[in-house]
Amino acid sequence: MAVWDIKLRKQKRFGRLEQAANVIAYSNSGTLLAIGYINGAFHVMEPDNKFTLKANRKNRNLAISEIKFNPNDTLMAVGAADMMIMIYGVNQNFQPLKAMKGHTSKVTHFDWSLDGTTIMSNCTSYSILFFNTNTGKHDPSGASGFKNETWSTWTCTLGWPV
Repeated sequence: MAVWDIKLRKQKRFGRLEQAANVIAYSNSGTLLAIGYINGAFHVMEPDNKFTLKANRKNRNLAISEIKFNPNDTLMAVGAADMMIMIYGVNQNFQPLKAMKGHTSKVTHFDWSLDGTTIMSNCTSYSILFFNTNTGKHDPSGASGFKNETWSTWTCTLGWPV
């Protein structure tokens, strides 16, 4: 793993991973770096000179496929091949808070709403699901209920703008 300074086109830091990784995500503030592994584990570290470890979790059995922090960096969502998205509390030492279930295949993409109250997600079965992040429950109002929602990011391959 390497951190680069794009303006200088120079590598700033380098570190070795313990195993094969599928996904990485920076927090919006840039103070945390999350890495998801093929064995279902994830690490969260500070991207400092030593890559200081903040969390080491292994509560999933299948590969991590997506990680994103909510807009104010208080929550982190982790999707996996086990068809679930888990929400972890950043200020609670990355303890699991909510399990969002409903997909019928591997979670591939998800995005937080700008206010952080909703997650829109896609899976390999071409489903679009919406979850309330406060309750962890699937919101059956579906795409029509969120067609005018403002999203913090847009990485989903299915949805209104696509």
